Amino acid sequence: MGEAERVAPSPAAAGLVNPVPAQRARLLLVQGDIAEAARRAKRRDLGPDDELGYPQEPEYLVLARVLLTQDHPGPGTRAAAAAACSFGDSGPGGQVIEIQALRALALAASGDLGLIP
Repeated sequence: MGEAERVAPSPAAAGLVNPVPAQRARLLLVQGDIAEAARRAKRRDLGPDDELGYPQEPEYLVLARVLLTQDHPGPGTRAAAAAACSFGDSGPGGQVIEIQALRALALAASGDLGLIP
């Protein structure tokens, strides 16, 4: 996996062309290494208030997961909402479901138990 990360295209298209960095960060989260997953998101210069483009969608889903895991539901909600806007309702089913699940978790963590828009 390390070799695949080193052979990466420009950061703007990295998530689309090379999903390995985002998948590596997801694996770190599953393994409980939240600090390293957060460091990887920081190295990718991701932020919850960034303008999101389609190629970065997997990385922002990881960012939302990192922020939720670190108990920052407000920024996590914004990151997941930004990812949702990149696909709208016409994106691949798995990502739309993942995005909506992350938004629901972020809203619940922030105490907002109303309907998800």
